[in-house]
Amino acid sequence: MLESAHKARTGSSGLAHLMPWSERSGRLSALKLIVFLIVCAPALYWTAQIWADIPAHPVNYIVKESGDWSMRLMVAVLAISPLRRLLRINRLILVRRMLGLAALIYSLIHLVFYFVSQDWDWPLIIDGMITALYLTTGYVALALMLFLGLTSNDVSIRTLGSNGWRRLHWLVYPAAILSLVHFLLEVRADGDEAAIIAGLLLYLFLFRGLRRVTGEARLSHLLILAPLCGIATLVLEAAYYKWGTGVHAESILWANLDFPHDIRPSWWVLFAGLAIAFGTKAYERFNPTQPRVSRK
Repeated sequence: MLESAHKARTGSSGLAHLMPWSERSGRLSALKLIVFLIVCAPALYWTAQIWADIPAHPVNYIVKESGDWSMRLMVAVLAISPLRRLLRINRLILVRRMLGLAALIYSLIHLVFYFVSQDWDWPLIIDGMITALYLTTGYVALALMLFLGLTSNDVSIRTLGSNGWRRLHWLVYPAAILSLVHFLLEVRADGDEAAIIAGLLLYLFLFRGLRRVTGEARLSHLLILAPLCGIATLVLEAAYYKWGTGVHAESILWANLDFPHDIRPSWWVLFAGLAIAFGTKAYERFNPTQPRVSRK
């Protein structure tokens, strides 16, 4: 009877611990539940849009939206560890696997609806896989993400060992880079979001490299990273539009200086970097006793 009361109190009875919003004990995790609802929201929104007959071409609509959200979630996955260390909130690690699997699921939706858009014409699909660079990079990125998803479980961690599993999951970096290349090559007409994502990924990569060299990312380091990545985003955006549409780099430069009428990707990356720098400093001030997170 006492055991039943304990199970009712902790929610550990049955298969509760297998639910995506539950902790290992079966107890409901508010953090995991919130993130679960967030990652499901785009798919629910598409369903509502299609039900209301709003998109003129629903298949193409889902292809685009699922690809966009997969890329956004990939950035979120890579942001978890830096934010966990900067904010010293260990619990953030609880949602990294969920975000990674959500990115994989949206990528698979992207793939399936792309096949639908091609009428399941396998000769055409295979030809595009071999000859079109943006498709090749997308397929390789998805293969890496699928491999990471299949090994994102406790059995794989026990089999490979903690260090071996962690080294294996460094494949998330080439997967993110290839996904970005696929994203950039696919949206030539409007590359603003692609440029923002590229700048954010550069920030996350440099943050990890900086922390590996210095041992700890200080406020001064973050304040250098923000404008550096903003400038890099500007250069990438100019090169992207020059190659994709023939727009001169000078036009992109002047567009970036037309602030605040037109907030370009470089400014968004700069703002994000500064928000991380000053936000974490403010958080430390209001949470001075928060324990430091280990380097693992």
